[in-house]
Amino acid sequence: MSKNILRKKLIKIRKNNFLDQTISFVRFKKILKKYNLKKNINIGGYYPINSEISCLDVLEILEKNNFKISLPITKKNNNMDFYEWSFHDSLRVSRQGIPEPNAKKKSYSRCFDCASCWI
Repeated sequence: MSKNILRKKLIKIRKNNFLDQTISFVRFKKILKKYNLKKNINIGGYYPINSEISCLDVLEILEKNNFKISLPITKKNNNMDFYEWSFHDSLRVSRQGIPEPNAKKKSYSRCFDCASCWI
């Protein structure tokens, strides 16, 4: 089976079975505590598209609690750099159709796999 066909099948399964999934802030808070992360760190997240799990609620709560938030910008070679972003900032749509921050201040974020924070 080709990668393209497999990807389409997996996206269909995700859309049919995991629509409107979010990340539990309570569970995410346990992760922060486990790793003894302080409020002066920068948390890397992503802006969800299509049927991706949304972590925006968690990012918004973190920002309100004085954490710095970063979102990735994907370069031509598919590498990502994270840039500081706030819910007060606008986003631009990339060539892949993904909302990205305006490249202002590059950051070195602690990025967590949001799949480990599912409800």
